[in-house]
Amino acid sequence: MSTSFYTPLKENKIRVLEILPSEEFSEIINTICRIISLASGTSTEGKPNDTSYIWVNGHKHKVTPNLESASRHLRGDKNKTVIWVDAVCINQNDIPERDAQLKIMADIYKKAKMGLSWLGEESDDSSLAFRMIQRWASFSVRKVSSGSLRAFLENKLQDEIFMPRSVTALKNMLQRPYWKRVWIQQEVALPPIVTM
Repeated sequence: MSTSFYTPLKENKIRVLEILPSEEFSEIINTICRIISLASGTSTEGKPNDTSYIWVNGHKHKVTPNLESASRHLRGDKNKTVIWVDAVCINQNDIPERDAQLKIMADIYKKAKMGLSWLGEESDDSSLAFRMIQRWASFSVRKVSSGSLRAFLENKLQDEIFMPRSVTALKNMLQRPYWKRVWIQQEVALPPIVTM
Protein backbone atom coordinates (compact mmCIF):
# COMPACT_ATOMS: atom_id res chain seq x y z
CA MET A 1 0.00 0.00 0.00
CA SER A 2 1.37 3.39 -0.92
CA THR A 3 1.48 5.75 2.03
CA SER A 4 3.54 8.48 0.38
CA PHE A 5 0.57 10.88 0.21
CA TYR A 6 0.44 11.04 4.02
CA THR A 7 1.94 14.12 5.63
CA PRO A 8 2.05 14.46 9.43
CA LEU A 9 -1.11 15.71 11.14
CA LYS A 10 -1.08 18.42 13.78
CA GLU A 11 -3.33 18.27 16.83
CA ASN A 12 -7.08 18.47 16.03
CA LYS A 13 -6.44 18.14 12.30
CA ILE A 14 -7.86 15.38 10.13
CA ARG A 15 -7.61 14.31 6.53
CA VAL A 16 -10.66 14.23 4.28
CA LEU A 17 -11.02 12.45 0.98
CA GLU A 18 -12.30 14.39 -2.02
CA ILE A 19 -13.81 11.97 -4.54
CA LEU A 20 -13.35 13.64 -7.90
CA PRO A 21 -16.36 13.65 -10.24
CA SER A 22 -16.79 11.40 -13.25
CA GLU A 23 -19.66 10.88 -15.65
CA GLU A 24 -18.58 7.24 -16.11
CA PHE A 25 -19.59 4.91 -13.26
CA SER A 26 -16.91 2.36 -14.16
CA GLU A 27 -14.03 4.86 -14.38
CA ILE A 28 -11.27 4.45 -11.79
CA ILE A 29 -11.78 6.32 -8.54
CA ASN A 30 -9.56 9.42 -8.33
CA THR A 31 -9.35 11.26 -5.03
CA ILE A 32 -7.43 13.98 -3.27
CA CYS A 33 -6.59 13.62 0.41
CA ARG A 34 -6.21 16.94 2.21
CA ILE A 35 -5.83 18.09 5.81
CA ILE A 36 -8.52 20.20 7.50
CA SER A 37 -9.59 21.11 11.02
CA LEU A 38 -11.94 18.63 12.73
CA ALA A 39 -15.25 17.32 10.45
CA SER A 40 -17.61 11.51 8.24
CA GLY A 41 -18.25 8.56 6.13
CA THR A 42 -17.89 4.93 6.93
CA SER A 43 -17.92 1.77 4.96
CA THR A 44 -17.96 -1.87 5.80
CA GLU A 45 -14.60 -3.45 5.85
CA GLY A 46 -14.28 -6.37 3.51
CA LYS A 47 -12.60 -9.69 3.99
CA PRO A 48 -8.90 -9.10 4.75
CA ASN A 49 -7.76 -10.75 1.50
CA ASP A 50 -10.21 -8.84 -0.70
CA THR A 51 -8.44 -5.97 -2.43
CA SER A 52 -9.46 -3.06 -4.60
CA TYR A 53 -7.68 0.18 -5.37
CA ILE A 54 -8.45 3.86 -5.59
CA TRP A 55 -6.09 6.63 -6.62
CA VAL A 56 -5.19 9.07 -3.82
CA ASN A 57 -3.14 12.15 -4.75
CA GLY A 58 -1.86 10.28 -7.79
CA HIS A 59 -0.86 7.16 -5.82
CA LYS A 60 -2.53 3.76 -6.14
CA HIS A 61 -3.92 2.95 -2.68
CA LYS A 62 -5.19 -0.46 -1.57
CA VAL A 63 -8.71 -0.43 -0.07
CA THR A 64 -11.45 -2.96 0.59
CA PRO A 65 -13.90 -3.70 -2.23
CA ASN A 66 -16.68 -2.15 -0.11
CA LEU A 67 -14.81 1.15 0.22
CA GLU A 68 -14.12 1.18 -3.51
CA SER A 69 -17.80 0.44 -4.19
CA ALA A 70 -19.00 3.11 -1.73
CA SER A 71 -16.66 5.66 -3.35
CA ARG A 72 -18.01 4.74 -6.79
CA HIS A 73 -21.63 5.20 -5.64
CA LEU A 74 -20.90 8.44 -3.76
CA ARG A 75 -18.95 10.00 -6.62
CA GLY A 76 -20.84 12.75 -8.37
CA ASP A 77 -20.76 13.25 -12.13
CA LYS A 78 -20.15 17.01 -11.93
CA ASN A 79 -19.10 17.86 -8.35
CA LYS A 80 -16.57 16.39 -5.98
CA THR A 81 -17.77 14.57 -2.87
CA VAL A 82 -15.91 15.19 0.41
CA ILE A 83 -15.93 12.40 3.00
CA TRP A 84 -13.94 11.21 6.00
CA VAL A 85 -13.11 7.51 5.93
CA ASP A 86 -10.86 6.18 8.67
CA ALA A 87 -9.31 3.50 6.43
CA VAL A 88 -7.78 6.15 4.15
CA CYS A 89 -7.83 9.40 6.12
CA ILE A 90 -5.83 7.90 8.99
CA ASN A 91 -2.36 6.59 8.16
CA GLN A 92 -2.90 3.04 9.40
CA ASN A 93 0.88 2.40 9.36
CA ASP A 94 1.63 5.30 11.74
CA ILE A 95 0.70 3.99 15.21
CA PRO A 96 1.05 7.36 17.07
CA GLU A 97 -1.15 9.06 14.44
CA ARG A 98 -3.68 6.24 14.55
CA ASP A 99 -3.87 6.43 18.36
CA ALA A 100 -4.25 10.22 18.31
CA GLN A 101 -6.99 10.05 15.66
CA LEU A 102 -8.87 7.35 17.58
CA LYS A 103 -9.04 9.72 20.55
CA ILE A 104 -10.85 12.37 18.49
CA MET A 105 -13.02 9.99 16.46
CA ALA A 106 -16.14 10.74 18.53
CA ASP A 107 -15.65 14.46 17.84
CA ILE A 108 -15.27 13.75 14.12
CA TYR A 109 -18.63 11.98 14.06
CA LYS A 110 -20.34 14.60 16.25
CA LYS A 111 -19.13 17.50 14.09
CA ALA A 112 -19.99 15.85 10.79
CA LYS A 113 -22.95 17.33 8.93
CA MET A 114 -24.05 13.80 8.14
CA GLY A 115 -22.81 10.24 8.61
CA LEU A 116 -22.81 7.94 5.60
CA SER A 117 -22.98 4.24 6.34
CA TRP A 118 -22.29 1.95 3.38
CA LEU A 119 -23.87 -1.44 4.01
CA GLY A 120 -22.60 -2.91 0.75
CA GLU A 121 -24.00 -3.43 -2.72
CA GLU A 122 -27.77 -3.78 -3.06
CA SER A 123 -29.02 -7.36 -2.94
CA ASP A 124 -32.29 -8.86 -4.18
CA ASP A 125 -34.03 -8.22 -0.87
CA SER A 126 -32.40 -4.93 0.26
CA SER A 127 -35.35 -2.73 -0.73
CA LEU A 128 -37.75 -5.06 1.02
CA ALA A 129 -35.67 -4.87 4.22
CA PHE A 130 -35.59 -1.06 4.14
CA ARG A 131 -39.32 -0.89 3.33
CA MET A 132 -39.96 -3.15 6.30
CA ILE A 133 -37.87 -0.96 8.62
CA GLN A 134 -39.70 2.17 7.43
CA ARG A 135 -43.08 0.54 8.00
CA TRP A 136 -42.12 -0.59 11.50
CA ALA A 137 -40.84 2.90 12.29
CA SER A 138 -44.19 4.36 11.23
CA PHE A 139 -46.11 2.30 13.79
CA SER A 140 -47.01 4.23 16.87
CA VAL A 141 -48.86 2.90 19.87
CA ARG A 142 -50.09 6.46 20.42
CA LYS A 143 -52.20 6.06 17.28
CA VAL A 144 -54.07 3.20 18.90
CA SER A 145 -56.37 3.45 21.89
CA SER A 146 -55.76 0.84 24.56
CA GLY A 147 -59.09 -0.84 23.76
CA SER A 148 -58.17 -1.46 20.15
CA LEU A 149 -54.49 -2.40 20.64
CA ARG A 150 -55.23 -6.09 20.16
CA ALA A 151 -57.12 -5.44 16.92
CA PHE A 152 -54.33 -3.15 15.75
CA LEU A 153 -51.65 -5.80 16.38
CA GLU A 154 -53.71 -8.59 14.80
CA ASN A 155 -54.20 -6.43 11.71
CA LYS A 156 -50.47 -5.65 11.51
CA LEU A 157 -49.55 -9.33 11.87
CA GLN A 158 -51.39 -9.91 8.58
CA ASP A 159 -49.25 -7.24 6.95
CA GLU A 160 -46.45 -7.92 4.46
CA ILE A 161 -43.78 -6.89 6.94
CA PHE A 162 -44.36 -10.00 9.03
CA MET A 163 -44.28 -12.42 6.10
CA PRO A 164 -41.35 -14.90 6.06
CA ARG A 165 -39.79 -13.28 2.98
CA SER A 166 -39.77 -9.89 4.73
CA VAL A 167 -38.30 -11.30 7.92
CA THR A 168 -35.60 -13.08 5.88
CA ALA A 169 -34.80 -9.81 4.08
CA LEU A 170 -34.31 -8.04 7.40
CA LYS A 171 -32.22 -10.92 8.74
CA ASN A 172 -29.99 -10.76 5.63
CA MET A 173 -29.56 -7.01 6.09
CA LEU A 174 -28.60 -7.39 9.75
CA GLN A 175 -26.08 -10.14 8.96
CA ARG A 176 -23.99 -7.90 6.72
CA PRO A 177 -20.40 -7.30 7.90
CA TYR A 178 -21.16 -3.61 8.56
CA TRP A 179 -22.98 -4.42 11.80
CA LYS A 180 -19.95 -6.28 13.20
CA ARG A 181 -17.63 -3.26 13.05
CA VAL A 182 -16.10 -2.00 16.28
CA TRP A 183 -17.06 1.65 15.71
CA ILE A 184 -20.69 1.03 14.74
CA GLN A 185 -22.14 2.76 17.83
CA GLN A 186 -20.24 6.00 17.17
CA GLU A 187 -20.99 5.87 13.46
CA VAL A 188 -24.77 5.66 13.86
CA ALA A 189 -25.31 7.52 17.14
CA LEU A 190 -23.08 10.61 16.98
CA PRO A 191 -23.69 12.31 13.61
CA PRO A 192 -26.83 14.48 13.55
CA ILE A 193 -28.11 12.56 10.49
CA VAL A 194 -27.12 9.09 9.28
CA THR A 195 -27.81 7.91 5.74
CA MET A 196 -27.53 4.23 4.89
